[in-house]
Amino acid sequence: MSTKLSMIQTFCQYTSWANERLFETATHLSPEQLGAAQGEMGESVYALLTHLLVVQVNWLQRLGAEIQAISFTPSQEPDISILIKGWHELDRATQSYLATLAESDLDAPKRYVNDRGEVNVYARWQILFHLVNHAAQHRSEVALLLTRYGFSPGWFDFPYYLDERDGTTIHDETNS
Repeated sequence: MSTKLSMIQTFCQYTSWANERLFETATHLSPEQLGAAQGEMGESVYALLTHLLVVQVNWLQRLGAEIQAISFTPSQEPDISILIKGWHELDRATQSYLATLAESDLDAPKRYVNDRGEVNVYARWQILFHLVNHAAQHRSEVALLLTRYGFSPGWFDFPYYLDERDGTTIHDETNS
C-alpha cells in the first residue's frame, strides 16, 4: 500500500528525472540563446532554469532542510554548466532531505515568513507538493522555449518516467 510519504518521494523523484531531461536539453543552446528574453513574459531559458533552482532552495530551507543558497543570478553571463552543477548539488541535497522524512513528519505544520513579510503555515506535504507542481509549471515553459529553438526535451509523462525507472514497457512517445 502506498503511503503519503512514498507518493511525495515518488513525485519528487519524477520531478528530478524530468528536470534532468530539461537541463540536458538546454546544453544544446548557445549562451546567446540561453540568455535571450523570449516567451510570453520575456523570460529566458536561463532565467527560468535559475528560478527553478532558487525557488527549490527557498522552499526546502523553509522546511528546515540543510540546503545551501545558490550563488548566481539570471543577470550573470548564461552558462548552462553552472546551472547543471547547481542542479545536481541541489538534487542530491533534496533527495537526502526526503530520505530523512518519516510518514508522521508530513502533516506537521511548517511556519515561515514569505518575501512580503506575511506569515504562512502549511503542512510539510503541502509544501512539497507545491514544490513539485511549481516545477512542472516552469518546466513546461522552458520546454516550450527549447522546442522553439528546435530542441524539444521530449515527453514528461509520468507513466513514461515510471516505465523508464522500472525498466518496464516504454511507451511510444508519439502516442502518449
